[in-house]
Amino acid sequence: MELELKRINISHANELQKVFEKAPQYALNVDGTNYVPKDSAMRALQALPPSTSYKDKYVFLIKLGNENIGAIDLIRDYPEKDTAYIGLLILCEEMQGKGFGRKAYKALEKYILNELGLGRIQLSYVESNPVEMFWSKNGFYKIGDRKPYEGINRKSFSQKMEKEIMLFHEPQDYQDRLNELFKNVRSDVLKSISLSRFEHIGASSIKGSVSKGDLDIFVGVDENEFQHAREKLKEIGFSEKENTLRTDELCMMVTEKYNHDVALQVVVNGSEFEDFIVFRDFMISRPDLVEELNELKRKCRGLSADEYRSIKSKWVEKILNQYFS
Repeated sequence: MELELKRINISHANELQKVFEKAPQYALNVDGTNYVPKDSAMRALQALPPSTSYKDKYVFLIKLGNENIGAIDLIRDYPEKDTAYIGLLILCEEMQGKGFGRKAYKALEKYILNELGLGRIQLSYVESNPVEMFWSKNGFYKIGDRKPYEGINRKSFSQKMEKEIMLFHEPQDYQDRLNELFKNVRSDVLKSISLSRFEHIGASSIKGSVSKGDLDIFVGVDENEFQHAREKLKEIGFSEKENTLRTDELCMMVTEKYNHDVALQVVVNGSEFEDFIVFRDFMISRPDLVEELNELKRKCRGLSADEYRSIKSKWVEKILNQYFS
């Protein structure tokens, strides 16, 4: 029997309430109550994060045949644009431990990718509710610091997690827009910092390239200016990216102020990381390889970020061995 997601609204409150009542352990874990509040469904259907609207809210019943076995709450473009936020995934207790949670999540992920066109998913779990392992197995990793959480009769901590699924854009759908964004970022940065090298790199800088739609920028500085440049960039809203390669000659910095993924690769001039420029220029000169990489990316749609990086790195290694050895 196939599992499916049925989007619902306030008229389905009674059906949703029955799902909550068949999962009383959730109320105990999260709120510390030995009862399920009678307004659980209405609160789930009406709850909205700041700066969102009901058109961005998606509540689903998880159905197995004619039976409602769980529910999902999802917010589009929260906490930032191009992100889907899972507020809740709950299963009736008699259906737990049978693989239905993973199947429900996979159905949701497919919906997020194909129907909403989003490639980043976030959620927060309460530590007193033991679901961290479930989300980790489904490709999520922790981001940010844990924060205090207070339920009805429960004090705990919440932890945010994130997963990226690969969604690519054709060049005609994004390149003009990102070229303009690059000009805006360059103008903003150079008003505050004197930089001799500030160049557009990455897929979006290569004509005709399929891309995730993010903006990568090369910032070249002399060795004695490396620390100073990073501090000045922090003053105007950039921060050092966690869990990325960081050396005395390379530092990746990011910002959220453009409501878009913008990353600066701060590089010491003349270092090995000049390869960002070398590889960009080589790809610009080889439209045949650009199209080869485009096809690889199209085939990777829907994979996890780690799966895609592994496949792409093998392709890049092949090109380096063939043309740069």
